[in-house]
Amino acid sequence: MSNENISINQNEINSGQLSVGVMMVFVSILTAFPMMATDMYMPALPSIKDQLNTTIELVNLTMSGFFFVISISGLFFGSLSDRFGRKPVIMVSLTLYVAASAACAISTTIYFLIISRLFQAIGCAGGMAVSTAIIKDFFPPEKKEKAFAIIGALTGFVPVTAPILGAWILKFTSWRGAFVVLAFLGVITLIFGLFYKETNTDLSKDSIPASLGKLFVVLFNPSFARLVLLFSFAPLGMMAFVGISSFIFQQTFGLSEQAYSYYFATNAAISVLVAIAYIRISQFIKPLTIITGSFALSIASGILTILFGGLHPMLFLGSIAVGSAAFALQRPPSMNLLIEQQDKNTGSASSLMFCFMGTLGSIGLVIISMDWSNRIVVLGVINMLLGIMSLFFWLYTKNRCKIPKNMR
Repeated sequence: MSNENISINQNEINSGQLSVGVMMVFVSILTAFPMMATDMYMPALPSIKDQLNTTIELVNLTMSGFFFVISISGLFFGSLSDRFGRKPVIMVSLTLYVAASAACAISTTIYFLIISRLFQAIGCAGGMAVSTAIIKDFFPPEKKEKAFAIIGALTGFVPVTAPILGAWILKFTSWRGAFVVLAFLGVITLIFGLFYKETNTDLSKDSIPASLGKLFVVLFNPSFARLVLLFSFAPLGMMAFVGISSFIFQQTFGLSEQAYSYYFATNAAISVLVAIAYIRISQFIKPLTIITGSFALSIASGILTILFGGLHPMLFLGSIAVGSAAFALQRPPSMNLLIEQQDKNTGSASSLMFCFMGTLGSIGLVIISMDWSNRIVVLGVINMLLGIMSLFFWLYTKNRCKIPKNMR
């Protein structure tokens, strides 16, 4: 990636701003914090259940509660970043994240762990909520879709490496060690943030209540509202897989924590490769057609999971990987399409996007955590039905929204 490939707005906003490449990495880290805070301790979920003498439902509440809180708190951070700037939001939220990660590490009961995870979610929310807004601040319109694709690829390395690192940590210490590492990464990112220069050059003059009221202004934009609901269906299925994958691989298929981490990382690696390939694919296939195709792949993933997922861990991985590839293909054009529906209040738009996606994702976690007799089949049914619903909703919606020229 070079400055010739991706230039920036407003002469790099200010002199002394992070370079294009460093900004890409910084935004990727902010976007990836929720994944890091979840994927690194996923291999330990069964052992957390045993060591804290609790249930699958309560253990998964450390995940579903996390994503629900991150979604709601992100609403406030996005609006506040429009009023006070992106940097103050990032620095405050990262500080809270570090403290909450340390609290997770010293948890002695499942309830203390759940509460600590909720505060960790609030800490993650700030960076995640403003990351999309930073892209709109920093890059010109014709470069944003490519920026989303590159950041998606960079972010994709987190679910590839985090579970393996988490499983490796378990060989030398308990699950608490994962949260110690997360706190350390938070400190490093906090130092990184000191060198980030504010990109929001058009701060809102409204009061805090009025700034929060901009959420409703954005939400009452019908084209944005339809699209944000549509593109929030995919995370529901993906988070259902994330929430139950360790139990399926380790308890249903009898794999070790390390073996599970490799399977999970393989699925994530496929997503990364597809995200990278999107940059080339989009040169030959229109982004709108790619979105349509992604929904068809989601339907296929659900059907394959129902028919073959329970036969062997490799078949389960393969069927899920089709859905992961669909999500990776859909993400760059969908994020670009969503943010282009708003000329102003992009912080509010960004936070609403992550709110809807996180809320529906947490619903997926709750659904899959119920006492099903065959969670693999349930997961397949979820993905198949979501794919069908999304495809029909997309065919209705795509002609009723503002489409940038570079996506036609």
